[in-house]
This record gives sequence, C-alpha cells and structure tokens, in this order.
Amino acid sequence: MSGVAKFVNPGAVDTEGVYKFSFGDTPHETMYSGPLEAGQDCFPEMPEVIKTWQERTFGTVQKASNVGAASGSAGYVPMPLAYDSGVIDITRRFTPIKALIPKVTNLGLTANYFRITAREDGTWGKEDPALEEADDTSKLESEVIRYCRITGRVTGVAQSGGAHFANTMRREMMNKTQSLNETIEDTLLNGNNNTNPYQPNGLRVLVGTDSAANTENLSGADPTMEDIDDMVNKCFIDKGAPNLLITDPFTASKLKRQIMQTVRYTDPYTTVAWGLKALSVNTVVGEIPLIVSQFMPTTASAREILVLNTRFLEQRVLQDITFERLAKTSDSEKFMLKVYMTLINTFPEGMGKIYGCA
Repeated sequence: MSGVAKFVNPGAVDTEGVYKFSFGDTPHETMYSGPLEAGQDCFPEMPEVIKTWQERTFGTVQKASNVGAASGSAGYVPMPLAYDSGVIDITRRFTPIKALIPKVTNLGLTANYFRITAREDGTWGKEDPALEEADDTSKLESEVIRYCRITGRVTGVAQSGGAHFANTMRREMMNKTQSLNETIEDTLLNGNNNTNPYQPNGLRVLVGTDSAANTENLSGADPTMEDIDDMVNKCFIDKGAPNLLITDPFTASKLKRQIMQTVRYTDPYTTVAWGLKALSVNTVVGEIPLIVSQFMPTTASAREILVLNTRFLEQRVLQDITFERLAKTSDSEKFMLKVYMTLINTFPEGMGKIYGCA
C-alpha cells in the first residue's frame, strides 16, 4: 500500500456546491450517522445515493493487474506463479472511533455552535414582587473545516495485462480508502492543530487540556476501577454524563483483570454500535463501554483513558469521503480520495481524562 493521507491546504472550495453534491437537500447540521444507530436511520436517502455513486464509479473500472513486476511498487501488484487473488494487508488497523462519533452535515467553511455559559436561577419571593429578567449568557464558538486527501495511481502496463488475476484499480482504491480512514481515525484521537495547522484537534486535545477540565495524572501508577469511578463522578458533578471510555490495549487488559476479580459470574462485555463488543464499566451513570484503540499511546507512563460523552461530540462534514479521477498526463490512471470535515466538542467540561497510566 503506497501513499499516506494528509490534511493539507484546501485551495478554493465552492462550499455550497460541495455540500449539495454530498448531502443534496438535507438541512444544515443534520446528523446522518450516529454511534447507536445506522446511518440510514438518520439519513434515509444515503443508501440510494451511495448505490448510484458506486454504479457510476465502479461500472467504468476495468479489471487489470501487472505482468513482469518484481515487487509491489506504486501502481503494480506482483504476479505469483499460482493465481490467488487474495491479498493479505498486514498494515490495516481497526477504526471504531470514527463510527462512534456522530457525523453531522455542515454548510460553509466553519462549524458554528452556541454554548450557554451562564444561566440565572429562579427566585422565591412575596405575592406580588417586582419582576426582574433572568438573563442567560451564551457564546458563539466555531471550528474551521479541515481538508484531507490521498492520491492513487495504476499504470498502463497494469491496466493491459493479467485481467484474469485481479482488479488492480479496485485494489488500489480499497487500499487508499483504508489509508484515508486510518488517517481520520488517528486524527480524531491524536490530531493537534499546533503540530499541523491543517488538521483538526483530536479528542486527546479537546478533552482535559482546559484549566477547568477534569483530569487526573497517575504519574506512572496502574489505573484502577476507583480511578474511573472518581473521574465519572467528577464529570457528573459538572453536569456531564459520560457514555464512552477509550484507552489502549495494555490499560484495557489491566482494567479487565480487575473487573473479572470483582464480577466473577457476569459477562463483563456489552454490545455497542452495530454489534461491536466491548468491555463495560458500571458507574453512577450506568454501564459505560470501554473501547480499545490501536491509535492511543501505548508507552508506559504515557497511556491514557478518555472519559467522553458522544452526545456532545460531532464530526462536522462538508463533504464525506469522495472518489475523483484526476487528469491523465502519463501512461497511468490517477485518482484522488478526499474528505472535508472537522471535530468539535461542545461540552468539554462534562468529560475527563486520566493520563500518565503505567
């Protein structure tokens, strides 16, 4: 698999045209994919749109493979002596987080949202008092849409020979789609706009970096179930109700052993998001699934546990992943996959982070 997806400078973007192409007449700020329900429940037209796009795109793709290539260089696949169209991708990683954070349509180059930052209380008084207004305070927040692209190429030699063996163009498109998905997944967790000004901030930046945020530094100690309980309680006191935990496999294994020692006769797993099985932690706000990510930090004393509420997290999308053929300037077919999106957290005060885990 060649090529890596990158967040880059967008150039000129026709926002209204792009939005219309992606979502048709669907209103601005409509959720079309959520963590607990399939996308078609939120956006009934989506399956037909995808089907039409696939028929238009893949219907013109020819089967091809390479003859004479000594290695899997760009635009080629090696031709074995025994024909076997199966390809084992040892680089592929799981991307559950992008399916658990709701996707919301966005019109324009910024994702805008209002936050009520102060709210007046009701007052007790006499029978006929002077009535004073109770003024709430709100603030407009915004996040800039970011742009991620990846390109692929299949040579003319690959197009002309070995059609009986594999569909090289389709394989290249699948590889690049997986690369783009993994880039998005990585950014949703680890994105840092200070490191790369073109990418959005990820959850590790959006949760627990504010001075008023709920954080706990374990300073190299093993995390315990009490640590998670305490963090969920802190979030609850700050009017939050977490519904998702994310961590690395080593931390998850330590927590699992503690769960099994405490609850010996109950299945410690729960089912979320289209049958995904996950460990669950019993807290004051109910069972919270614990998702293990291959993109979270795994170094000892740098591991983290994110305590989130997906109701206040949104992937704001101007244009979802889209295939586009590029101009033919050589003996090859070149294409691009792109996505225009950003990540927003409308209520970081109700979430938390445990970091410095052993």
